[in-house]
Amino acid sequence: MQLILPMFSTIRDVKRYLASVPLAVRSLGTEVNLVDVLALEALRVRFPAAHAMLPAAADLLTPAKTRFQASTDRTERERAFVEEFTSLLNGHAQPVIRLLFPAAERLLGGQNYSFDWNQTWEQDRRVACSTVLDFYLHRRLPAGRAPAEYVDQVADCIGDESALNEVLGQVPDALLDDTLKRLVLHCRDAPEGSVLPTAAALMRQLPRVRLGSTGMYSPSGEWAVLSPVSVLLRNLGGDVADHTVRSLFSGIPSLYGKVLLLDIASGRPGKQGLIPDESARLLRQELASLLRTAGPEDLADERMLLRTVLVAAADGPPALEPAFDARAVARLLESGVAPVHSQTMGSVAVRTEKQLRWDSLVSVYGGEAHLAEAAVALMQQCLQEGTVELNEDLAAALALYEKYATGWRPEEF
Repeated sequence: MQLILPMFSTIRDVKRYLASVPLAVRSLGTEVNLVDVLALEALRVRFPAAHAMLPAAADLLTPAKTRFQASTDRTERERAFVEEFTSLLNGHAQPVIRLLFPAAERLLGGQNYSFDWNQTWEQDRRVACSTVLDFYLHRRLPAGRAPAEYVDQVADCIGDESALNEVLGQVPDALLDDTLKRLVLHCRDAPEGSVLPTAAALMRQLPRVRLGSTGMYSPSGEWAVLSPVSVLLRNLGGDVADHTVRSLFSGIPSLYGKVLLLDIASGRPGKQGLIPDESARLLRQELASLLRTAGPEDLADERMLLRTVLVAAADGPPALEPAFDARAVARLLESGVAPVHSQTMGSVAVRTEKQLRWDSLVSVYGGEAHLAEAAVALMQQCLQEGTVELNEDLAAALALYEKYATGWRPEEF
């Protein structure tokens, strides 16, 4: 109200505003905070020329990255924007910027905001967040952006495992990554009793997300699931955290899911984990036991099998009984392929090269001779018997294997 009321001086203007508000609210739904919608609609009705400047100045009002910068360091474009925007708003520019676009306050001599604020603005659906402002201006979501109602529905089910399973199942695969990433802030203050059921439902989504990164600076796809789970677990401490991680570990159906949980719960050299080192060791032993008793048909559905074997072998020799079954060999070779990204200094181009974790595969098979025996048998089954499908990933893995088997290594090897 401190922004809207001073803009109006006649009953006629108020009536025009009240007539336009319902349409604006309906068209924006829950994607934009109602307070911002009302304020921006007042700006549009009373100062249309200033409102028309918003699309071109979006990057100034909601910078993608913020840094400390004195108001005297403004660029020529920033100075021109401030001059025109201020002249059009008849004294209302400062409250408009302060209440709607706080990241731009520095342009008027105000305070600087760190980029960390962007998460808060996004969660609150304020136009101070560039993504929210873009929706307000264009009335469309970018590719991969989940509607706010999906995030709301998932957040409302925190603590109810059954309901969360159901509502997450209704989120399209293409929008699951964004939905889970925006769930993180809702998990920060989750009650202790809601952590285990919520984390269990989230870990069940792992088969639906990609594993690994797609670029040099992109996070691994599994972190869409692991980030909210990690935040949930950090709400706990001591014996409660230990018991919760153990219970969660037992309930995860896949071996690679158990490995990913160990990644976020175990300690690192010089860094305390969520669970004691002894608990992590016992869970790795349990993983090794499960791996030894897994049949080829179970391993055929496992992702990142090579990494799973190596984690299970952290406290002893590799434990994989059906290592020579063609299905297990296929999964091991596929998961042994790693994209390596590199960039030449001064260039924006990123090169991606696939490499094979040769030494790890050799250690699993106990020598290059045994690895060769398994790989040759796999090729025969793919080419002659057809018992293993030669998909694109497996074909790439076998091609790499043949290069490495001749002694070839990448230049940085």
